[in-house]
Amino acid sequence: MNRYVIRFQLRLDAPMHIGTGVPSPATDMPVHRDSFGYYRIPGTSLAGILRSILEDRDVEPETVDHIMGCVGTKEQDDGKGSRLSISDGYLVDYDGQPAIEKHLAGETVYYPMLSAIIDRNRLDPETGTVEKGGKFDLEIYPEGTFFAFELVYYSFQANGADGPEKVDHIDIVKRLLYDLGSGDTQIGGFTTSGLGFVSVLNPTFHAFDMTNAGCFRQWLSRPHRLGDPVDAGIPTEEPATKGLPMRECEANTLHGSVTIGFKADGPLRIGGAQGIRISKEDAVDLTFCEVPVVDMESKQVSYQPWVAGSGLKGVLKHRCRQIASALSLDGDTVLDELFGPDLSRRPGNGDTRKRLKGRVTLRGCTLQDQEYTTVQHVAIDRLTGGALRGALYSERPIWSENLTFDIPIHLCKLPLGAAGLLAHAVLDLGEGRLPIGGGSRRGNGRLLFAASEDGPGGMRVAYNLHWRGIQLKDTIQDLDALNNLVAEASAALEALPTINENVA
Repeated sequence: MNRYVIRFQLRLDAPMHIGTGVPSPATDMPVHRDSFGYYRIPGTSLAGILRSILEDRDVEPETVDHIMGCVGTKEQDDGKGSRLSISDGYLVDYDGQPAIEKHLAGETVYYPMLSAIIDRNRLDPETGTVEKGGKFDLEIYPEGTFFAFELVYYSFQANGADGPEKVDHIDIVKRLLYDLGSGDTQIGGFTTSGLGFVSVLNPTFHAFDMTNAGCFRQWLSRPHRLGDPVDAGIPTEEPATKGLPMRECEANTLHGSVTIGFKADGPLRIGGAQGIRISKEDAVDLTFCEVPVVDMESKQVSYQPWVAGSGLKGVLKHRCRQIASALSLDGDTVLDELFGPDLSRRPGNGDTRKRLKGRVTLRGCTLQDQEYTTVQHVAIDRLTGGALRGALYSERPIWSENLTFDIPIHLCKLPLGAAGLLAHAVLDLGEGRLPIGGGSRRGNGRLLFAASEDGPGGMRVAYNLHWRGIQLKDTIQDLDALNNLVAEASAALEALPTINENVA
């Protein structure tokens, strides 16, 4: 029997929220911390993601149960314990050492424990405005933060036709780690709003043969501090160079991602948190949302304007509902496929739909090196036509002719009809008919597709899609297949059931 030790660091490529479930005086939804106040990712959170990846790939269910364990049935005791032991994720300090281990050793921890809180609003699906009582806030782990993990995998003996045989799935475990670090995996809450994207860095693999006395002693004497390297004399396994094969999707579904470049056509202000970089002397009433971004190399924390995926998701969802209504489609059904059921419609209130995760995720982005513009406003008295007394206020948008940014849209086995509906909403967004953010009724938030000579249709678009057993990438060779996909998505949209058909 072998035991494999895999150590790696998890880098946050987007803000992350893993909540405790208990509100605090500072925020409605605080993040998980250890007893010393340092950020921590529970091992159970990573275990659930790893099992989800295995179940979504072309891996036999029995193999998944052998690796991750399973619960036995009432009829027979056939449960299995997990053979993959997963540690908690410990915050890594600027020097690469876990903060809690430095703290216990009496060393100074330099990583600043920030209280990064962002505001969120729940939109009314009918009006497109903030739902009454739907405002809340949550704490996040900053983008760029590192966490140290250790995985221990145990091979085992199974009874085969010719007697006991060793069952070793370490190759699957290594390829599973490759998928975790692909950049498309998310951990934590609010993932469909663009939080929780991660990458894997610096993986090391060490094998221990438990039938060898020397290796067994090395196993017992290996360093347990995640900041200490494992003995170099132990044989090292190489990391995987590719992930697990994808499970075949249905012919009429899309899986993958599309990254679209947008250009701001005028002022842009995305709310969500008080601007940190604004001094008391320059304070304004309405600011751009800012989130902290950690740079481990420079050992600095900067606050950057953030275009939240949740804001884009909200406007696209509302526009999809409008389009579905104009086409007399069964909007609830198709919107459930896209974004999941509305949280405001809970069982017991006349709606018995299950609470399912949406199949569309919009990833937010930070806007680096952008300057603000202060704009003064005054409300008008509707009776006199003059300025309303005490109604002077100001906002600080980003207003730049060269402001462009990329928004990745991740699709998870999305039916073609729903994809066609989403495409219409994205076209409205990129053609300036669907503004985002605050002040959209006074000219803020208008977007246009960013131009690119190499992109399809002259737009800055990149895509990596799985459809009908083929992989579509942004290459000239795939343009015909892409055109066929667009045509079939349009036909699938026209074939969606209408309200009249459902009534009949």
